[in-house]
Amino acid sequence: MTRTTDLISITRDVIAAIHQFKGVLAEESDALAQSDKTVLIEIAERKIRYADHLDQLVRLRSRMFTQLGVNETDKTAVKAMFNDYGQHDLVDNDWQSAIELLAECQAMNQQAGASIQAQMQFVNRGLEILHGKPRHATYGEQGTVVNEGYAKELGTA
Repeated sequence: MTRTTDLISITRDVIAAIHQFKGVLAEESDALAQSDKTVLIEIAERKIRYADHLDQLVRLRSRMFTQLGVNETDKTAVKAMFNDYGQHDLVDNDWQSAIELLAECQAMNQQAGASIQAQMQFVNRGLEILHGKPRHATYGEQGTVVNEGYAKELGTA
């Protein structure tokens, strides 16, 4: 029973790590809203550390299944192993909780990525205009492509 208890424990460690990761993603969302670049760099470093930690926990969980001679992707074998110890419902509930949390993290991370991409496009577009280098062709009054940049000399001082 100790080995299955260890599996339950590591699964709960995974859930705790996911909660921490979700907290970092929430901080990232706030920092993006405030355009706080310094904090974003620190958050990116923490995201990497948490992702590595989560990966290590999941690998440890996989090794534990292997040591027990159970293929963790074989749901029937996993169910049978935990049923033998009367722990199946507990494991199912824990793992379902982990899956739901990971889905929330994925959505938060995708939203942050979309926000970062939108900000980058805005900055890049502004730089194009300032430097007079359009990324896309523009068309003149006659419908012909105009190859000149946006920047115009307005006068001299």
